[in-house]
Amino acid sequence: RSPGQISPGPRRDLTRAIEVGTEDYNKSSGEPFQLGLSVGQAFIQGPDRSFEEYLKLADERMYREKFRKAAKNE
Repeated sequence: RSPGQISPGPRRDLTRAIEVGTEDYNKSSGEPFQLGLSVGQAFIQGPDRSFEEYLKLADERMYREKFRKAAKNE
């Protein structure tokens, strides 16, 4: 692993914590709507890429997740 690289376990844990928080809000808010979200992550692992490249990677992953959820709900 490169310095500063986060293993997949903590990344999944972070995403799951965000999902659980959203689910909990939807169950308890009393609002007439449901919140939904998709998460894309890219952790900076070194100087090999620019910030913009990492941002683009996270954005691509977020849209991949969004499309996966949409296909699952069809």
